[in-house]
Amino acid sequence: MFILSLFKSQYNLKATTLFQLLKGKRTLSVLLFGYFNDLLPFLGVMPQLTEQVFQREIDALVNQGFLAVHQSYQITSAGLARLEAEELPQLATLDGYRYQKCQDEGRRLLLFSVQVISEGLHHEKRYLPLETSPFYTQQIRNWLRQVPASGSELLYEEWQSLFLKHSQADLLARQFTGWQTTGASQQQLYPLTAPWHTLQYWNDWHQLFALLSKETTPLLLGLVGATLKNGLNQSMLETRQLLKAAPTATLTELATRRRVKESTIRDHLLELAMLDLLPFYPASIYDEVVAQAKLPMRELDYRQFVTTKEPQDYFWFRLAQIKQKREETKWI
Repeated sequence: MFILSLFKSQYNLKATTLFQLLKGKRTLSVLLFGYFNDLLPFLGVMPQLTEQVFQREIDALVNQGFLAVHQSYQITSAGLARLEAEELPQLATLDGYRYQKCQDEGRRLLLFSVQVISEGLHHEKRYLPLETSPFYTQQIRNWLRQVPASGSELLYEEWQSLFLKHSQADLLARQFTGWQTTGASQQQLYPLTAPWHTLQYWNDWHQLFALLSKETTPLLLGLVGATLKNGLNQSMLETRQLLKAAPTATLTELATRRRVKESTIRDHLLELAMLDLLPFYPASIYDEVVAQAKLPMRELDYRQFVTTKEPQDYFWFRLAQIKQKREETKWI
């Protein structure tokens, strides 16, 4: 049912691009596909998926009458009815785009930090640590040096301040190990069928990561902040920093200062726009692009778009699409 649920928006979806998205491919075309079809949260959530297994699932859904196939695939009324008949897990806080690359490291740091603090408060030194790799132990040591003397109380207050749904808070809390307490495993807490058990598991962790990223818990953010930022395109973030310092710089100037191709800068700006981190929106260009569109911007293929602009046509066209989609959804 998971694959079928990805079609519930009733958009026409290309199976090959959907497969690449689930595997975690981060080319601009895959990211744009995910963005416009509301599927970016599922980026990289099935890294072990093979093309044969995926296509077999798609073919089965077609044979069952749940998907219709033309040049791409679209859910049928029977498929929608099948989804409505199922009580599927809610994945409203899943964010594979931001966290898939850093989720395991972030989770392990948080679990380990709680164990170390808990055992230390009870002056217990003879315990089996969750982590023995220097990669994690050194990060915890460095972090503890920054924690003030009243750190345990402050950390308790920070954990208490996180507004999680009761069900999420309970499932996350039960995973932590500490003094005379052993955390439960994913299999114990999420007894769902594949891949729902893994998706629900990371859905809850991603919500925690999102709350920590809001900078209201400085001690916890000091532990995992850098890790969580690593989930995003670091080169793109460097372009953003440069753009903030030089907001009037041209694409050519940005490319020269970053020592990358202009096409790379354009890709960065499009990705920043998808994240709502682009600091400028040249309204006159957008208005001109939208005015020439004969269809809703989301449905418009670039090849159908007639323009008189220079080689950056595609860039402005995509920016206009992103801007319009953001305006349509910002009140939802």
